[in-house]
Amino acid sequence: MTLVIGFGLGWTAVPTLIAAQSSVDWDQRGVVTGITIFARTAGSAIGVAVFGAIATSTIAAGAGEHDFDTIVSATFRVFTAVAVAAVLMTVAALSMPRKTA
Repeated sequence: MTLVIGFGLGWTAVPTLIAAQSSVDWDQRGVVTGITIFARTAGSAIGVAVFGAIATSTIAAGAGEHDFDTIVSATFRVFTAVAVAAVLMTVAALSMPRKTA
């Protein structure tokens, strides 16, 4: 599953950066690149915090970190949340306006 997530993120990182760069003039590309990379980094940090909180709360509510079923349940909930985030990102990407030349 993590291979699929990484593969999908790898295919979207560069095209979204290029789309952002293409939407502004040359003198603004550095700013747009910096903002895009900052937003990606901030989003990653927030994602780690949210998915970590999901896992931690599931483990705390279960039988603890040494219980196999609890770990499986926490992992399932995290991957479900990642799948929801992926669907939302796909909808956001598809709703980006297309610029015709």
